[in-house]
Amino acid sequence: MDNAPQHKASIVQEFLDGNSNVKVIWMPTATPEISVTEEEYWHQAKRDVLVSEYMPQLGRCV
Repeated sequence: MDNAPQHKASIVQEFLDGNSNVKVIWMPTATPEISVTEEEYWHQAKRDVLVSEYMPQLGRCV
């Protein structure tokens, strides 16, 4: 898990305390390359931002 607030919620902590068979591995902060899902999200976000181009003609009403 990462340090997201929902992962540190009391209900999650209670679950973990009551389930000793669950092993939690805390991920370091700011390491999207470790999480495949997060890595893909940031890859797409960067691509979308970097290829954005302002096209004023699309904003005009005809």
